[in-house]
Amino acid sequence: MSALRNIAKSAAYGLAGALAPLVLRSLRGPRLVVLTYHRVLPAVHPARAYEQPGMIVSPETLAMNIRVLRQHFELLHIEDWIERVRTGTPLPRLACALTFDDGWRDNYDHAFPVLQAEQAPATIYLVSDLVGTARGYWPTRLARLLCSAWRSGDLAPLQAFAAQCPTVTVPLKVAPGSEIVAADAVLDALKPHYNDAMLSHAVDATLGERMATEPVDLMDWEQIAEMEQSGLLRFGSHTRTHTRLRAGIDAALLNEEVDGSLAELSARLQRPVTGFCYPNGDYCPEAVQQVSSRYQYAVSTRRGWNTIKSNRLFMHRLTAQTTDGLNGRLVARCLIALFSQTEPQQHD
Repeated sequence: MSALRNIAKSAAYGLAGALAPLVLRSLRGPRLVVLTYHRVLPAVHPARAYEQPGMIVSPETLAMNIRVLRQHFELLHIEDWIERVRTGTPLPRLACALTFDDGWRDNYDHAFPVLQAEQAPATIYLVSDLVGTARGYWPTRLARLLCSAWRSGDLAPLQAFAAQCPTVTVPLKVAPGSEIVAADAVLDALKPHYNDAMLSHAVDATLGERMATEPVDLMDWEQIAEMEQSGLLRFGSHTRTHTRLRAGIDAALLNEEVDGSLAELSARLQRPVTGFCYPNGDYCPEAVQQVSSRYQYAVSTRRGWNTIKSNRLFMHRLTAQTTDGLNGRLVARCLIALFSQTEPQQHD
């Protein structure tokens, strides 16, 4: 069944790729496609041994994406699109904005040189409390711990972590070569039962003294300043700690995540911060209200395109990283998303 699905998926992409230029030329604008990236890692980077494949593109694929996109779209910042809509300034018929979530160190090391070489604008959404620290995100840190333990046969870390999260079964052994898939399954199982702060604490407690040897995953303020000074990169908020803004979140915590991040980033960047990105795509009415009073726009995980009538608090995006090595299929993904909006667009 899986093989049949893959065949059907490849056939759909092939057909969409062949039709894409014709259909795109026939579309009436203005329309905006926003692409989501996370990590940009060379083929030999050690982080590929534990990171979710869907989180990664290579620098070569990012460059290819930009060149393919330029054949069909005008590249611009989301802020510029929002401002043109607000002022009634003419918009391109088809536009595309590149976005990167989380503020990974590899965005500076590997994405930034590509963006400079291609002169492509982009926005990176930062988790303000983690910038310039040796701390990373609990899913990546836990995946690294799990994969390392399964490959080495050292069960002590697995048992220590499992004792702190007894609701979810953490396998002590997995088939060789399936470690990343198994780690993803554990992460997905944990999220409904535990909040981010608890899971981060559980990883810290498990690692103990080994925390000092963890790699630095995220950018620092000096790197961010260099990127912004290039004129190509802009930065938005992804909260203070990457806490999921779900129903029932404490009002004080919500204020810290939304307002606290805004204050820190604005002070560090010495300019207003206008864009927000919902962690994990999660939001509740209280979060939307808070964001709407502080930011000009927010990006979501809703799949699809944007028009001048789109709700600025739920800008649609497409995940681009699964195109690694697939060349022209990126535009096919854009075309398929046009006809598979996850929710109707609304004017705010």
